[in-house]
Amino acid sequence: MEDVWTAPNTLTYTRLLIAVSILALGVHLDSPAVFLAGLIISWTADLADGHLARKTSRETLFGAQLDALADRTTVLVVLVGSVVLADGSATSVIAAALVWLQFGTVDHMLFAQFLRFPRFPLWTPDEFHLVDERVWWLNWSMPAKFASGVSVGLAALGGPAAYGAMALALALVVVRLACYSVITQAAEAEKVARVVVEPTRSDRLVGESDRSSMAQFDEELQEAHV
Repeated sequence: MEDVWTAPNTLTYTRLLIAVSILALGVHLDSPAVFLAGLIISWTADLADGHLARKTSRETLFGAQLDALADRTTVLVVLVGSVVLADGSATSVIAAALVWLQFGTVDHMLFAQFLRFPRFPLWTPDEFHLVDERVWWLNWSMPAKFASGVSVGLAALGGPAAYGAMALALALVVVRLACYSVITQAAEAEKVARVVVEPTRSDRLVGESDRSSMAQFDEELQEAHV
């Protein structure tokens, strides 16, 4: 059973609690400055827990999923807060909805795809370059993560920046849906490879039975010659 209280996981719990608290405080005080400070703290700590997990070789499936959940929880608070700070304007609502479509649904759908490749030693989507370099670059490289974060930041800023959030979020949705199609094809090829390279237990039993029958036949043949 995986340890849920590793140092990286503890950092993730802590950064989620602190970031959400500061974001909520920014909304309560109606202070965009405090609100953005909470977002920056969340981004910084997000980089830190992943780096710590890799540096200490404490990467786990639980930790990867916890990190993704913390990211999405934080972004959801950011988007709801951006709508509240903008007094529920139509622009802020549409921007928040599109950014959530990009980050909360399509990105989350892609996140889980690394589990479809058991032959590769993947602990997180950050290692997806072992499966497909192009898909990894478009989704989990630093530029890709930066673009995703910018869409959230623009939505948080509100005003004219919300239009930039809409355009960037839509572009990322298109790119990620295309990547999902590529991943699906690769996963199907992975299934075929596992069947060819790794025979099932029943296949191995059949093979052992065949070898046993052949050995028995050879013994009977030798006795007949004698």
